[in-house]
Formats: sequence, C-alpha cells, structure tokens
Amino acid sequence: MISHARAQMFLVVITLLSAVIITSCQPMSSAAAFISSGKVNFDKGQYDQAIVDYTKAIEIDPQAADAYIGRGSTYFQKAKYDESLADFKKAVELRPGSAEALTGRGKSYSLKKQFDLAIQDLNDAIKIDPGFSEAYFRLGRCYRLQKNPDLAKALESYNKAIELDDKVADYYEGLGNYLWDMKEYDKAFQLYDKTIELKGPRLAANYSTRSFRYGSIREYGKSIADDSMCIQLKPDEGNYYNSRGWHYLMNGELEKALPDINKSLELNPNASYVWDSRGWYYYLTGNVNQALADINRALELDATSGTIFGHRGMCYYATKEYDKAMADLNKAIDIDGKNAEAFLYRGLCYKILDQPDKAIADFQSAVNVSDDAALKKKAMDEITNLR
Repeated sequence: MISHARAQMFLVVITLLSAVIITSCQPMSSAAAFISSGKVNFDKGQYDQAIVDYTKAIEIDPQAADAYIGRGSTYFQKAKYDESLADFKKAVELRPGSAEALTGRGKSYSLKKQFDLAIQDLNDAIKIDPGFSEAYFRLGRCYRLQKNPDLAKALESYNKAIELDDKVADYYEGLGNYLWDMKEYDKAFQLYDKTIELKGPRLAANYSTRSFRYGSIREYGKSIADDSMCIQLKPDEGNYYNSRGWHYLMNGELEKALPDINKSLELNPNASYVWDSRGWYYYLTGNVNQALADINRALELDATSGTIFGHRGMCYYATKEYDKAMADLNKAIDIDGKNAEAFLYRGLCYKILDQPDKAIADFQSAVNVSDDAALKKKAMDEITNLR
C-alpha cells in the first residue's frame, strides 16, 4: 500500500504537472510562439510570412503589444504606412511607456509627413530611453525633412545615433543624406560607402541610393556601375534596368539605353516613368512622334509628374506646336517650380511668340534654379541675344 505521505506527495506532483500543461496551452504562450516566429521571418526578409505570424499572435492575444510592434515594423518595411501607423498606435495604447512603440509610431508619422507628431513621439521615446539609438536617427530625419528644416538638430540627432550604435548602416546613410543637402558631396559618398561596407555587398538598395547620387552630379559612369551591381543582385527588379537605361541616355550611350528600358517595361508595364524614359530616348534620337506616343502613355498612368509634362512640352516645341508646348510647360512649372528645362523651353516659346520680356524672365528663372552648367549657359546666351 502507498503511505499517506507518499499519496500526498503524488497528488502534489500531479497538480504541478497539470498546472504546467494547462499553462502551456494558454493563449499567451501560443501568441509568444507566433511572435518569435514572426521575428525570425522578419530578420530573414520574409515579410509576408512575418505578417501572418504576428496576425495569428494578435488573434490569440489581442493585448500582445509585441505582436503589434512586430507587425507594425513589418508593414513599415513593405511601405504600408497606414497599416504600420495603426499597429503602432495600438502598441502605444497597450504599452504607453514603450520607447520602441513610440519610435515606431513616430517613424510612421514621419513617412506620412506628419512631422510635428513624429517629433513629439520620438522625443518622448528618448525621455523614456535616452540610449535608444533608432529614436535619434528617426528624429534627425524629421528635423531634416520638415517644412522648415532644423539642420543643427538634424546633425546633432544623426551624430547621437551613431555615437550610441556605430554598427547600424542606416545611420550613416541618414547622415550622408544630411551632408548631401549641405552640398558636402565627398563626405556624403564616404558615408554611402560605409553603409555598403556595413551591410555587405548584397543589398541592391544601397547601390541604388549611391547611383542616384552619382547621377545627380552627372557622374553617370559611376551611376551605371552601381546600377549594374543592382541588376546583378536583383535581375528581376525593373527599376534598376530603367535607372541604368536612363543613365546611359544621360551619358550619351543611346544604343545601350534602349535594351535596358525595354527590359524595364517588360517587368513594369504600368510604370509611368519607364514610358517617359523610352519617350526621352526617342526624343534624343529624333523620333519625336514615337516620343510623344510613349510620353502620352506615361501621362495616362501618372498625370501628376512635372517632369513628364515638361518632356511632352519639349516634344511639342520640337514639332512647332507652341500652344500645346506652352500648356504643358506651364503645367510642369506649376507642379515643380524648380524645373529648369521647363523654364528654358517656355522662354524659347515666348521668344518665338515675340514676348521678349517674358522670355527673359523665364531664361533667368532657368539660370536661378539650375545647377547644369550647359543649360545655364544656353539660358544666359538667350538673355544676351534678346537684350
């Protein structure tokens, strides 16, 4: 027979085992497992599966703040900023003292250009955790991009983020963007190089950023090299073919441009900017009618681009349809008051229409907003001739 003491001990063990089994079946444990799986998939870049995992966690435990934070971060990576903001708002509601949740909500506000709300959240996050480097990085971006930039605070914030964690590549890219705004191009490129060094030569987006910057200062050969690296890393991404095709156009290598642009159209048939690129290729090679056909298609897909309206206006100028050219160039300037080519060609239209005062004003505007030496010289020559 089992003694009374042993029976009592047996009952205690059974009770404890039952408690463990019951606890392991509670929703929180299952939610935690899905949150853990979501983090793993997020780190692998498998964002769709991460969202599935975090959503399951929320279904099991609607109070799981970590699941909202994780899913909000994943939506952010997929550029779904409305969904990201909604999740971070819920996370802050559930865990108002979380620097991570406040930073997430702040960065979502910033991508929706609600910089006042973003700056408030990020400063609140820093008060809670003065060592949270991402909050400083996001704050620097807000100070740099808000309507009235506070460049001193932007620089201070970027530097603080790097001081707290000097191994995060994005922080160097952010500081590089700040230095680019300050026209310190050499220093900016050093930081873009540092970004690639830290992330490793596997992420096409870093080369794409550097390619864009090289292109903006007309170092097209370097742009093309970075675009080629992007294509090598992501051969099914149409944007990279378009970028290389465009830089070939700007570099005068027209015969190399068209295959890249056509490949981009094959991958992205509804991308307005690619139709515009091909239209510009045809314009540069003298086939203005085909250029107009492609640029018209671009405007069917996106009627908000000042660049595309400017290109069509230049085509109409070439076909001597000056009224149509003026209408498009006016639209281009209304959308983007720094479109130097639009000012130049509208000035040329005014010159032909015998309105020299308006022509001179537009040529002067082209000089004022352009950093292209050749365009500025052409505009100044026109002013001199008219005067």
